[in-house]
Amino acid sequence: MATIYQFAEAGDTANTDGIFFPVGATIDVDLKGITPDEMAASEPALTKEGKFGLSLFNALVDYSTANTVLATTTTIADAAAGPNLINSIYTFNIDFVGIVSDGTFKPLPVPVAGANANSGQLLLTDLFPNASKLSIGDAIGSVGVLVPTSELAKFASLTHAAINLAEDNRDLIYALVHNYFATVEIRDADNASGIVAISLPVNTLGTLPVDAIDPVNPTTGLIDPSAIDFDPATVRGDLYAVTSRIGTITFQTIKNNILQTFDLNVVTL
Repeated sequence: MATIYQFAEAGDTANTDGIFFPVGATIDVDLKGITPDEMAASEPALTKEGKFGLSLFNALVDYSTANTVLATTTTIADAAAGPNLINSIYTFNIDFVGIVSDGTFKPLPVPVAGANANSGQLLLTDLFPNASKLSIGDAIGSVGVLVPTSELAKFASLTHAAINLAEDNRDLIYALVHNYFATVEIRDADNASGIVAISLPVNTLGTLPVDAIDPVNPTTGLIDPSAIDFDPATVRGDLYAVTSRIGTITFQTIKNNILQTFDLNVVTL
């Protein structure tokens, strides 16, 4: 399967509207764990896809561990897979809500009023400080990965023009994750890959926490106590349906104790 990503070098132009993830000058910036030479044109596309995904999920784990994001978590569990081999299983979970009154279905919105106002947001730049939105034909200033907006729009109500990297981006991040699950190659007899298993996100019915629609200090933006026409008597939990979307992906890494190296294990079955 052909890659959906544009693996760019400095001086290239964007071949589509998309979100650009630069590779930093050092491995601890932006797409952490990746060096510019690992994204070189001579490197196999599947290898670059795998390393991009590993950096993405590690960034999500790091941020989830240190911060509270509304109804969104990413965890990791490591398991030995053989001599010097480690299978890292990443689990991504985000809660969506169906709103009966207007028929919309979206990630639980962050609160807009009360003591919790604006808490729980997740900006893409919280994960990748120098990520940017590029339009087709824009100049690309560094080595990196461009993800087409058209691909992300398949998994969320997104348009390129409406994407704002200065506000809550949980819908964009969910689309980025689900798109990765749906398009990346898993290791098999013909394709060398560092990804050994994927479980696509599935819906599990959840329950709306009582404090989500607290009439004074809600923990979500489903209601707005600061609105002039707000009536606490109209607050009803049965007007909302919550589902959790949970998916997992397993990357395999390999270490060499003598050379003191650690990398994605890109091999065939």
